[in-house]
Amino acid sequence: MISNCSTVAIESDDDDGEGLYSQIVRTGTNALPAGTYYVRVREFGQNNTLGRYTLSVLATDIYEDDNSATRAASIATNNTPQSRTFHTGADVDWVRFTLTQSSLVTIETDGVTGGDTLLDLYAGDATTRLANDDDSGNGLYSRIQRTLAAGTYFLRVSEYGQNNSLALSTLRVRLG
Repeated sequence: MISNCSTVAIESDDDDGEGLYSQIVRTGTNALPAGTYYVRVREFGQNNTLGRYTLSVLATDIYEDDNSATRAASIATNNTPQSRTFHTGADVDWVRFTLTQSSLVTIETDGVTGGDTLLDLYAGDATTRLANDDDSGNGLYSRIQRTLAAGTYFLRVSEYGQNNSLALSTLRVRLG
């Protein structure tokens, strides 16, 4: 059961997980808003003892599922940061932006200490890579600066090596 106070249940599950264990998945329009939540775990019939169980919570950013260009979220070009996570090392984020005129564009990632991102810039077909960067930003974060013609562009952001999660990173696109 998930709740945002100690007495009101938001959702409950019996056996949607592996075997007879529980699993609750909240994504898209069903995602939980920011806040504090409580999880209550109990044995189904409350008539038996479980020697051991594992409880885990996987929290993703509000842009998931953005793991492909066809599911790319839009980003403003006014330097407004988008907060993102790489909840697994294999997670990638696709983002798109549109320019109405030729512009100098700066694209940057930043985040928690020790984070390392890889940034790829693609043309509007989302297959032609125009630029990529690993460590030109703050610390091991990425930064691409380039003059681009009017049109739509795609960004692919990942954790470098795709072998570590990253609890928090930001992505910004600015003109000039």
